[in-house]
Amino acid sequence: MGKLHGSLKVLGLSKKILLVVNIRPDRRNELAEFAECRWCRKKLDGKPYYMGGRAYDPVTRKQANVNFYGGFVCSRECDYRASLDLEQTMPGHGSGQTRPGSFAMQRIKENWGV
Repeated sequence: MGKLHGSLKVLGLSKKILLVVNIRPDRRNELAEFAECRWCRKKLDGKPYYMGGRAYDPVTRKQANVNFYGGFVCSRECDYRASLDLEQTMPGHGSGQTRPGSFAMQRIKENWGV
C-alpha cells in the first residue's frame, strides 16, 4: 500500500487524501539501549532518558543537561535545535517558527548559563 521514497513513506488513504510519513529506517520501532543526545544523536555514557538516571559526555565527563521537553542534550546548540524542532510540529506553533517559546528559552538559559 505504501511506497518508499528514501526515508519518506507515502500512504494513499483515499483518492483525495495523501499521507506522507517520515520514517527513519535506523530508528523504526526501537528504543535506544544507551543514552544519546536528543538532537545530534551523540552517544553518551549512562542509561537512556526514558529509563531514568543520568548521562555523561564521554569526552568531558560532564553531566548531560535535560531538554525542556525531555531527553538529554550535549550542548546549548543541540538544546536550542531540539526544542525548536519539536515546537515546530506542535499545534499552534507552525513550521515558520524561528525560535523556541519563552519557557523553553528560559530552560536553555538555566541549563547553559547564558
